[in-house]
Amino acid sequence: PAMQVSTCHSYDIYYKFRYSCSGCGQTFGRHTKSIDLTRQCCARCKGRLRLLGAFDRDGIEIKARAPTGFASFVKERFGALKQERPRLSHGELMAELGKQWKEAKAAGGGAAGGGAA
Repeated sequence: PAMQVSTCHSYDIYYKFRYSCSGCGQTFGRHTKSIDLTRQCCARCKGRLRLLGAFDRDGIEIKARAPTGFASFVKERFGALKQERPRLSHGELMAELGKQWKEAKAAGGGAAGGGAA
């Protein structure tokens, strides 16, 4: 049977992050935020690059979500707890914060330490 093998693909590659050149307008796609905007420049015109944002497969920009109540709780309390108990590992600190979150949520009946629950 005759079969044609090719090394080229015929589909568009989906890149989550998009960058553009401020000089020539060339756009670049990356799967991760891997371009250091302070060090790298456009290969075509040596212009400065800027991050356009993260996009889904349909080309719609992905908006950053607000942090959850627990994330805000951890952000507020992690540093103080680490200073109080410097010998605890990260996992042990997070377990303690999880316990405190449960207690605060049960006592407050809703959002503990600000933010949405």
